[in-house]
Amino acid sequence: MTCRPRTSATRSATSPPASPWSPRSGSILSANFARRGLSAAWDGVRHRRGQTGSPRLEDVIASLEATVEHRLEGGDHEIVVGRVREVETSGSDAAPLVFWRGSYASLG
Repeated sequence: MTCRPRTSATRSATSPPASPWSPRSGSILSANFARRGLSAAWDGVRHRRGQTGSPRLEDVIASLEATVEHRLEGGDHEIVVGRVREVETSGSDAAPLVFWRGSYASLG
């Protein structure tokens, strides 16, 4: 599940969601996608197409691909509920990058 602002430049009615889990060092990459337009956000980012057609980032510790099951209104956001179709893990023991309440944290 993801929750996006209705004005999000990355919102697309047809693309399935993909959720990369980056190691803590991925905060720069995360900020790139949060602040730049969709086409510019991919400049210089190593990725490949996944099984559903969603882009998969290289060098992440886990990746989930999902197809959109529901889109729900949530005030000024859209809540997207997806069905996970593909899971990939790297086997790395790196702690995942988590963004919570305006800052990055580590689970490890």
